[in-house]
Amino acid sequence: MNISVNVTKRVTTPEGQRFFPVVGSNNGRIKPDWVWIDGKEVRCPSGTYYIDYTDSSGKRVRTSVGSVAAEAQAARLRKEANCAPLPRA
Repeated sequence: MNISVNVTKRVTTPEGQRFFPVVGSNNGRIKPDWVWIDGKEVRCPSGTYYIDYTDSSGKRVRTSVGSVAAEAQAARLRKEANCAPLPRA
């Protein structure tokens, strides 16, 4: 079962706390402190990164993974590896 793991960042806006998708760089890593807001890249140095995915029962799961982009990227890769299908012999 392949799952898609998304990384978002929870940022304080005038409307309150909101989740925004993170900006990826050309090498596939997360661009630290940058999120997509209304189709534009916006720098948001404060906030917490989250990974979200759908578990085997179909329920959406969102987990906090810290405030450092590299830790969020590592958590995403770990989650994708844990849910990847086992290779056939």
